[in-house]
Amino acid sequence: MTVFFVIDTSYLLEIYGVPTHSSERASAEIRRRVGEAGKSDASFVVPLGCILELGNHIAKLVDGSDRHRFAKKLADDVASSVEQQWGPWVIKPAVDVEEAPQLITELLARAASGVGLVDCATARLARGLKAKYRSFGDYRVHIWTKDSALKSLEPDPEPEPFLG
Repeated sequence: MTVFFVIDTSYLLEIYGVPTHSSERASAEIRRRVGEAGKSDASFVVPLGCILELGNHIAKLVDGSDRHRFAKKLADDVASSVEQQWGPWVIKPAVDVEEAPQLITELLARAASGVGLVDCATARLARGLKAKYRSFGDYRVHIWTKDSALKSLEPDPEPEPFLG
């Protein structure tokens, strides 16, 4: 079985260990899960919107040294992902411009339950991966997030999820 993990901003904040947005306990558990999944056939997909949100959190760090260090790490990871078309993850735009009206309609339907625009786009990307690979065999698509509202939208319920 092949598994896609669509990684949300909340997990990225823990993977990077961004001050005021992560905890040692959650960071350790999420990094452990990434390491375990990396030993298998798992694929990591990061929606572009989540990269942008991560960058916003980094830009607002109080300590300039932290801002620079985390921004440099993010820049290196994004460059590596784009150049290699893979590592450490695949970066995907969640929607094309033509799909923006449908995405906003989805936001209208889900906003009352606390699901934001990037969350809607992330869930849409996960559903798209599921649809794309459905005919290729046994594929699972999970959304790695600490947000229970977003987690409830993943195509395949994850056994023993970590919500932080």
